Amino acid sequence: MLNFIPRVTKDIVGVNITPRTITLSWIAPSKQGPAPYDIKALKQLLIETRPEATLRIFNPTRLDTLITTFLEKHNLKNACIIFALSGKGVIEKQAMMKKPVADLEAFEQKLFNEPGFADTHSNQMVWNYYCLQDTKEHHEAPWYFCGMSQELLFQYQLLAIRCKLNLIHITTSTMALLQAHLHLKELRKGNPEAQKITILGNLNMNGHKRTTTQHDHAALAEGFGLYLLGKQTYEMH
Repeated sequence: MLNFIPRVTKDIVGVNITPRTITLSWIAPSKQGPAPYDIKALKQLLIETRPEATLRIFNPTRLDTLITTFLEKHNLKNACIIFALSGKGVIEKQAMMKKPVADLEAFEQKLFNEPGFADTHSNQMVWNYYCLQDTKEHHEAPWYFCGMSQELLFQYQLLAIRCKLNLIHITTSTMALLQAHLHLKELRKGNPEAQKITILGNLNMNGHKRTTTQHDHAALAEGFGLYLLGKQTYEMH
């Protein structure tokens, strides 16, 4: 959604933030082991106990401490950082749109004309979108749209400045998952031996507890997707 120019290292750290939790992940190409990528470090923490919490930052000192402690512990001071936000404050929609490019202006207009939408959301939104299934047989395709207010994005930019982070991208957790599944799809294409490979099958756990719940599985998949998005963003610059 929002890109910044990376500065120093190729290390990529994903920071997945919900209104109540933060997950920090450091994933890198493997130099040895059966899978092509290593989970170098992974930390999941509760940051808010109130069920009604939102993504607005009310305690930047707490987030600053958690992020910088993780980076200092693993000597990642100059790593490239990618934020993923999910929860109240992020708008996520699916819509059928004409190919080959989604008409974002038409989508925004349609969205803000929905009953009650304009009353609860600012029209100062930043949008991104992704084609979920592109087929030659149809003139329309399903698209995923995500939007964040400029105010929310600015808060996380300020957090990055406060923490002295090399922030290169802000996106959503869903977009990270889509990137991970796209990678898996490309890996399986034309390769019968790769059909049974899963996202976790791409990762060497390196002593980290193997996932036991759907939440744990999603956290690792999102972390892997953030690594792929971060690598993509880094290489673009």
